[in-house]
Amino acid sequence: MRIAITDSLPNRPCTAEREFIRRFAVAAKNVGHEAIEVVTSNDIMTCQPDVVLCLHEFTPKLTDYPTFGVMWSPPAFYRHDAYRIRSIRSYDAYLVGSPAVKQYLDDLEFPSRVQKPKSDFWFLPVSPRQKLTPSIPSKVRSLAYIGVHWDGARHADVLTNLADDGSLAVYGPESNWTHLQSGYRGPVPFSGTAVHDILSSHGIALCLHKAEHREADTPSMRLFEAAAAGCVIIADEIPFAKRMLADAALYVDLRQSADRVVGDIRKYLEWINQNPGQADELARRAHTALNQEYNLEDLIFKTVDFATEVASIQRHNIEEVKRFYSIQETGASASRPISEPLIDIIIRVGGRSLSYVERAVQSVERQLVGTFRILLVDCKKRDDIRAIEHRSYSNLKICYLECEDNGLRSAALWRGLQAVTAPFFAVLDDADQIEPDHFSHLLFASIRHPEAGFIYGGVIRTEEDEGCFVVARNFRGPGGKRIEETRELKFLDEFNLTRLITGDNYIHSNAWIARKEVLDWTLLQDPRLEFAEDVYLYNLIASKTRFALCNRATAVWNWRTVSEDNSVFLDKTSARIACDERIRLRLQELTYAGTATFSELFHAQRSSAEIVNALSSRHLQESPQENDSSNAIKNDNSKTIKQVGYFKSWLQTVPIYNSYRETRRRLRRNARSLKEGQGSPE
Repeated sequence: MRIAITDSLPNRPCTAEREFIRRFAVAAKNVGHEAIEVVTSNDIMTCQPDVVLCLHEFTPKLTDYPTFGVMWSPPAFYRHDAYRIRSIRSYDAYLVGSPAVKQYLDDLEFPSRVQKPKSDFWFLPVSPRQKLTPSIPSKVRSLAYIGVHWDGARHADVLTNLADDGSLAVYGPESNWTHLQSGYRGPVPFSGTAVHDILSSHGIALCLHKAEHREADTPSMRLFEAAAAGCVIIADEIPFAKRMLADAALYVDLRQSADRVVGDIRKYLEWINQNPGQADELARRAHTALNQEYNLEDLIFKTVDFATEVASIQRHNIEEVKRFYSIQETGASASRPISEPLIDIIIRVGGRSLSYVERAVQSVERQLVGTFRILLVDCKKRDDIRAIEHRSYSNLKICYLECEDNGLRSAALWRGLQAVTAPFFAVLDDADQIEPDHFSHLLFASIRHPEAGFIYGGVIRTEEDEGCFVVARNFRGPGGKRIEETRELKFLDEFNLTRLITGDNYIHSNAWIARKEVLDWTLLQDPRLEFAEDVYLYNLIASKTRFALCNRATAVWNWRTVSEDNSVFLDKTSARIACDERIRLRLQELTYAGTATFSELFHAQRSSAEIVNALSSRHLQESPQENDSSNAIKNDNSKTIKQVGYFKSWLQTVPIYNSYRETRRRLRRNARSLKEGQGSPE
């Protein structure tokens, strides 16, 4: 199997992930597989792997190759980072590092009702299988600590005290160890073997973890490196070490004071060299427990088996979609032509070259599942586009429609909406595409969400102008290399009505399907908008049905940074403002079917509580401190506390089925009442 492994931090010269990649490639070759280091999506497409492993959640799935997220970092690192959460959502499957990580993934996926495959083994930063080298009887073991220490002076008090008296030798990037006055021995080459050689020469390894790692029980490479090198291990209280090594290691408790930890380590060092036979036995048992049970060769075999299992699950999901929607075979194996389409796809055309339109149509033809009718809505009445209607395709029909060329973007969209007859409908811009598994994932999500009339996913924005590249935040670093990445993940976010109401278009036009039932009389009236017609459409649909997120990014948004055909760059500020005002006017009495989500109301309540607390604090600060009786102050404060109590009680009674607009209005009105001292809220 050919495995692509991503280097997510290409401009940082020293990372633990890069060392792991080197080791993984060597071990894979030894067991008959091939591992290739990649940085960009173009690298992935060049090597054409069977599976892609993303070692860091900064790197999302950006191609149509199966992509697994290696989830071995603590959830505390990413649970509040929207950028990294989008990446996590985009993966096809997860290689999980601990029960805490698995629980986080289960919680994240719960609203989608689709559980992606998760490994039934722990994917950890293990070392290659090594033979245990017998220790030299006369050798004095010494203590070593190897660390990149990307986050600064971690465990500084403990490490500095040990290094200052010569008890500890420290290795790693020089720039990250400038706080040590002594004990620093230099950097470690990223060769895949240098760490093993250094640790083996010392004989004792200090294996300490950040608090977040200990809490999530996600061990670092140190434990496995130490065991493979035949070291006596001094570890912290991380549960994995206690569970796997038991009394085959020595332990310190980092929750204790630094002086206590340093004292315990010094006692261990003395004991180890006074009892070399017992120390050798500890090293042997640790080697057996970790390097024999947890080694890179076995991990690769398990990963390959897991990739095969994931592919089988994907095929099963496609078959479920076919059965549920009674989709017959298409293409060369079909026994008869397609009957009625399952999805009508609106493509607005006329302003771009025919090659763009043909590319969009071909991306529909390549779909793994589904039957389609493409509604080509042409505002320019072009003969070359009309001719597409007569071409033959395996799984789709073409219907050519003309519409008025009035300069309004809504005209062609609503002309297409009015022609929809299929159970589902979608939109595809003539310059964009969809990946082959696009509709299979959306339809699968629709089965899991029968009550949702609108199912959407994310989009991969692809730069088409030569010499223009994505500047991802994980590409920054002292290396200074220009990373020629042309793709980025966009808009794979949970449903947020607030964002829709305020005009934040976080659902891309070609990333969704909707059920025909939402197309009633009010929705089919063309609003005659030059801009923001898609946001207007989403708001109308949200008034009629639930939205459901499909945790996939299978739509492609082709972006041209410098080309003049990007409508985004048209300087029509006054027209945009006018459209916004018209949309607010048309939607002013709109009520919403599902109102706000739990997350929105939770954050609204928290924000309102913060307002109340701020008002209370300011009120107390402004209370007279001199020339007033204590009773006056007490009564004044009691009034504020009573108002706060009324406000909090009111918040708890906001019904989930109220319109979101009314909820927001009441929050503002009541906060204003408190601020102006006009009594208790409604």
